[in-house]
Amino acid sequence: MASQKISHITEALWAKSNPRKSLITHMLETGHTAQVLLEEGALRPVLPLLADWLSLTLEQTLSLVGYIAGLHDIGKAHPMFQVSGKEDFAQVLWEEGLLHKSVQKGEFRHEKYSARILKEIWKTDTPTNEEISEMLRAAIALHHQGKNGASAEIPKNRKPTEWRKMQEEIESVIREEFKPPLEALTRCVHYDAAAMTLMGVVILADWIASGADFSTNDISLRDTVLEVIEDYGLRSQKSFPCYENFCDLFTEFQPSHMRELQKACEELDKNAARLVVIEAPMGEGKTEAALYLTSHMIKNTGKTGFYIAMPTAATGNQMYFRMEKLLKEHGAGDARLMHGMAWIVEEAQQKYQSNIDDSDDSDAANDWLRPLRKAMLGQYGVGTVDQTMMAAMTVKYGVLRLLGLMGKTLIIDEVHAYDTYMNTIIERLLEWCGALKIPVVLLSATLPAKKKENLLKSYGARINARLSSTYPLITVVNEDKALNEISVAGVHMKREFHIHPQNILGDIQATANFAFNLAEKGGCVCVMLNTVKRAQEVYKALREMRFGGTLKLFHARFLAEDRQRIEDEAVLMFGKNAGNSRPKSAILVCTQVVEQSLDLDFDLMITELAPIDLLLQRLGRLCRHDGTKRPDWYSKPNAHVLLCPCEKYKTYLPMYEPLTLRRTQALLERSDVLSIPSTMREMIEYVYSGEARDEDLSVEAARKAFKEALEGGNAEAVTLPEPHADYAFITECDDLFGDADDESALFRAVKTRLSEPSLRVALVPEEWIEQAKKAPHDRETSKKILQKSVSLRMDSVSFLTDDTERGEGLLRDCRLLPMQDNSYYCENREILYNEELGVEVQSKAR
Repeated sequence: MASQKISHITEALWAKSNPRKSLITHMLETGHTAQVLLEEGALRPVLPLLADWLSLTLEQTLSLVGYIAGLHDIGKAHPMFQVSGKEDFAQVLWEEGLLHKSVQKGEFRHEKYSARILKEIWKTDTPTNEEISEMLRAAIALHHQGKNGASAEIPKNRKPTEWRKMQEEIESVIREEFKPPLEALTRCVHYDAAAMTLMGVVILADWIASGADFSTNDISLRDTVLEVIEDYGLRSQKSFPCYENFCDLFTEFQPSHMRELQKACEELDKNAARLVVIEAPMGEGKTEAALYLTSHMIKNTGKTGFYIAMPTAATGNQMYFRMEKLLKEHGAGDARLMHGMAWIVEEAQQKYQSNIDDSDDSDAANDWLRPLRKAMLGQYGVGTVDQTMMAAMTVKYGVLRLLGLMGKTLIIDEVHAYDTYMNTIIERLLEWCGALKIPVVLLSATLPAKKKENLLKSYGARINARLSSTYPLITVVNEDKALNEISVAGVHMKREFHIHPQNILGDIQATANFAFNLAEKGGCVCVMLNTVKRAQEVYKALREMRFGGTLKLFHARFLAEDRQRIEDEAVLMFGKNAGNSRPKSAILVCTQVVEQSLDLDFDLMITELAPIDLLLQRLGRLCRHDGTKRPDWYSKPNAHVLLCPCEKYKTYLPMYEPLTLRRTQALLERSDVLSIPSTMREMIEYVYSGEARDEDLSVEAARKAFKEALEGGNAEAVTLPEPHADYAFITECDDLFGDADDESALFRAVKTRLSEPSLRVALVPEEWIEQAKKAPHDRETSKKILQKSVSLRMDSVSFLTDDTERGEGLLRDCRLLPMQDNSYYCENREILYNEELGVEVQSKAR
């Protein structure tokens, strides 16, 4: 701690309540916390990057960060803040006439005043580069985000000269403690990168220092901070292991069993790789290939971990368990899962509660420091792509996501699967990843050339020639942004899917009859419909027909516990290791939940029309595993595709773009065999190329172009500015981070997806709701209730009235509906639940 003696008046200033903590103590603790995070904590990989951007040594950078983080609350040395506490908090100030009851806190923002007063203090002793000085002040001014209010002059009758003396004394103490190299701050290589990093470090250090008591031990402050950071799970651990041989990382593999894709990754030059795009069919081991490359990118860039971004919560759950197994095998620590319901799957109890003077910031801090959110701040994370997208969006504290990613390699799976809105945000994210030197691996089975080119350019790749049309393909962007394309010699899975168009989409009974007749002779048949309602109706029709084999229904509108049960049953029956559990005759009626989430294998598929890339994903579940025993009559993969009658795409398939469906249907009608992988690239380009075709209707093409332009514009409105090296945007956009960061699509001001908003509802006995109201933060009660919850589209439950019980605490994003006899009635509408069918919403007069 600083040895410089401070006046009794300055010592009387307070910063934290419950319990009271002096201002100077909190500021010093925050500065040291920031230093420890960068030196020995989870942010260790960030330190050399920040040093490079600021043109400082590592030691100089640590000194500067301690100083800036320490000064973050100097604005609390102001009567409008000090008067807001209990009177005995600052008794000396009252006695000295520095406070008066007429002084009201009002809309005073201490963080903005911090930047303002530092500008005055730094007039005589400041960084020689004024632009850097302005950037440092902006990072401090934004450590509380989305706040209304401003700084304020100290009234003349409150002795402003005395307050200035205290402020200068505080700055002097912080300067003596951390000895910042202000005179060396002459050049910044990348302003936006440095500004966002500093802002994130200040926010995180403030939160940690606000929630811990550093005075309870007889050990040094630094050692105490280390203990606290370790308790939070933010201590730097062993890095992800890196092996030259692929099979040393994945010990269950033998060299003779490696896929050609994996061999190609093992052989390529990995030293300079910063962005890798892997394009290969389903079943080629892309995930393992990505993790092998990730291990080398981590080693070569000084990172320590990874974050794997998946399309959905279900795919995130599956990947989480795979990563937990891999990490434990190598003794590399634990993974964290991150999505709205992740804490049901894994989360330890929280030890500390952050003590921020703004109540909503206190909630945000405690949310971020819960084990759930540390998936982004900690070493290894798995979750939805939405969580990474918010790193590039104007959400409160989204900068912490960028800060967390700076210590990792980012893997984005199924990168082809996102619409223009989401893809625009992902492209902006890649721009920031390039600027912040975050290595990235992108995975796709079916990536259109234009989308791929945009992704590469976003990261900064220099594209000097037409991209290769070879498939499978590994595309590498090196540290110098040069592009290298590596063709893969062959594939493990070669399939010829025999396509049989059927013009019965939307005809429930015809679909059920067709499935019944095909499954009657045996085998495992998948019937994939595009809506839950049609899946339920087809299932009911098959049930009435008394199908003799196993009949199952699987969609997203089951309660959480039932959905997990059905998913486990499906894997047991149709998974890779089903063995004797695989039924001799079965029909699984399902929706798109099977499209990406599960490793299932069917003998025959019936699927409604979908865009070609999604259709190929579905076909990847057909005759998937070579070792599966099948009936003799299923000697080749056959898929029956239900086509839209009279091309009424908007009527039957409103969830997909009509022009994309029209082109997909034309492709299927001209060829009865889809060859994988030889024609995959050709098929994707046929459907997604911007070129006009004879079968395209000009009005549909124009509507598609307009929709994409609109989605792109909507996305631009909620993303960060593109990163610039020559100035820091936060010096000009101090109100940019005002949007809510909420897991609920109903309440989130900034959305990661433009799809129909959803609402999570829990269908529970009335006494459970009373238990939740009495103990809103009780983990076991909340978990029990969320296991009885389901996410429903807002338009399907718009009849729910405002007086419907809203959850609190851990259930704050959930509506609690009391069920009687598996039914909830409201406004002549009824929500029914059945373990076999899931949720049904019906009209009912009462």
